[in-house]
Amino acid sequence: MKKAALLTLAVVLAAGMAFAYGPGPKGVRGGGPCGGAGYQSPCGGGPYGGPITDFQPVTEEAAKASVEAYVAENFKGFKIEKFDKFVMPRGESYQATVKDANGNVFYFHVRVDGSVFGPITAN
Repeated sequence: MKKAALLTLAVVLAAGMAFAYGPGPKGVRGGGPCGGAGYQSPCGGGPYGGPITDFQPVTEEAAKASVEAYVAENFKGFKIEKFDKFVMPRGESYQATVKDANGNVFYFHVRVDGSVFGPITAN
């Protein structure tokens, strides 16, 4: 009886792990982002993760304009103090340092595709 219970428990645990981790690196579940082959693996954004052939990274001027529009629209009274450019493995990234009326410092990031996210507190 004990052996049958232990065997059943082992089968249930094995099946649970198989369903939890999925088919492997190239599958939808269980693999890392972009196929699971590291940061140099091609990332998709098209239908079903296919590569985007007409992708153009954001320029510095477009990144500045998008941060200025985002801050002006959503954060009244905030002022952009500094705009920095970083070279990343997949392109360039931008960061704006912003102050509010009370002197609090925040960061806003612009990704390679032009999307803005923040505020991130500096302290």
